[in-house]
Amino acid sequence: ENSGSKNLMTLICQSELVLCLRGVMNNKEALDIIIERGSKTMTGFMNLLFSSRNIAMKSKLAELLAAITLYSPQGYRLITKCLDKIEGRKGSKQKFSVFVELIKTTPDLMFRTAAMALINCLISSRSKLDHRIKIRSDFNKAGFEPVFEQMKADNNAEPDEEIETQLDCYQDQMDKDDDAVEELASKTDVDIEDPQSLFANLNLETE
Repeated sequence: ENSGSKNLMTLICQSELVLCLRGVMNNKEALDIIIERGSKTMTGFMNLLFSSRNIAMKSKLAELLAAITLYSPQGYRLITKCLDKIEGRKGSKQKFSVFVELIKTTPDLMFRTAAMALINCLISSRSKLDHRIKIRSDFNKAGFEPVFEQMKADNNAEPDEEIETQLDCYQDQMDKDDDAVEELASKTDVDIEDPQSLFANLNLETE
């Protein structure tokens, strides 16, 4: 009986937290407070994202992180810094690999839609072409491309408007950036098949 009561209280608390997260995303002052509190608060959100078994909570956390990413450059830096810390703690050397693994091992439509929104925000929040290419390259090095293709195949089999919007957004932005790179190549000696040449011409160092 005690165990059942404890589980019920946990469920109630988690449900209330989901409602709070939903409210925070539409509240400028709340977003300002989160960002002002810095990495400690962001690390708490990130730890919940990776550890919680509550799909609704994981999804709302991903949506909140997406909103923070777009809200300000400082929000973007806090989120990527916290992701780096988690990857280091888990022994991963490849940027975004832990997040890609989370998407891969959480085949829930609601969560994957929110996760795609976060990825799109991480990329689209960067105004410079070289920054967007670098982020997308890091995701692909972390194994995101086959995960993305599988999500597209799953959606073709059972269409869902919300995740389709996020998948299309990712694809459309990537296509636009690829077109921009090809235009650059037509005006310079850059070889778009050679990462060293490409990144050098984009003023971006390769790792």
